[in-house]
Amino acid sequence: MAIKLQTKKPKVLKSKKSAMNPFAFLQSSGISSKDKMFFTERLALLLETGNSIHPSLEALRAQSDNPKMIAIIDELVEDLAGGRSFSAALEKHPSMFSSTYITLIQASEQGGFMAEVLKQIQAMEEKRDKLQATLISAFSYPAMGVIPMLQYCL
Repeated sequence: MAIKLQTKKPKVLKSKKSAMNPFAFLQSSGISSKDKMFFTERLALLLETGNSIHPSLEALRAQSDNPKMIAIIDELVEDLAGGRSFSAALEKHPSMFSSTYITLIQASEQGGFMAEVLKQIQAMEEKRDKLQATLISAFSYPAMGVIPMLQYCL
């Protein structure tokens, strides 16, 4: 009689959309990176001042102007009120929160240092946006020379 050992594979948080498309970061979810950074920065600030997650999200909802952002925050509040963890609530919105974002939040929930992690995520998002702008600028410059050349040849 053989004994089968069952091993659990670690749960990998991946968005199906970003796993299939390497340029998913260029697609719009209706929420700008500015709104995402505002959410992350303000949430870190509110948590750092001693607020708990639920009132912090309520305050962020009141401060947001974007209806899609308000709807996402509403869903996060409902999920938290329903007993889900914050990271589990974030998983329902892969177009807004990357797998890295969710995994870092999950670790910070277990370690109790969410405000610090949110600040680090904020810094990463700023660097990512700066890199994206640099890449777009770098790739658009050669295109400005190629387009007139193609028009001349045709």
